[in-house]
Amino acid sequence: MSDREELYKAVIGPRNQDYYLRHFLQFDAAGKAGITWNLPAALLTFFWCIYRRMWLVAFGYILASNVLAVVLGAIVGEAASLLLLVAQMALPGMYANAIYHRHCKRKIDAA
Repeated sequence: MSDREELYKAVIGPRNQDYYLRHFLQFDAAGKAGITWNLPAALLTFFWCIYRRMWLVAFGYILASNVLAVVLGAIVGEAASLLLLVAQMALPGMYANAIYHRHCKRKIDAA
């Protein structure tokens, strides 16, 4: 096991460690984070961010969701509700692992 894996394990913690470690090592091997699917992040984005201690991401998600709801509601009307719901679930679900990877790398670099 490499030093990088040990550092990732320390930052991730015991919950779902294998899942995140697998994705993080794939991202490192590719040289960039890609699109993957994270169901908990898709369904419970705000709470997933809080659980993973990404406070600013959680705040940004709530702020962006509300601003987007107001803007789309004013432009498109009621049809925007479905579009917004899909965007609020699909985008975090697709990019959550990449965002968490970046968060963990920053924690490791700071230490």
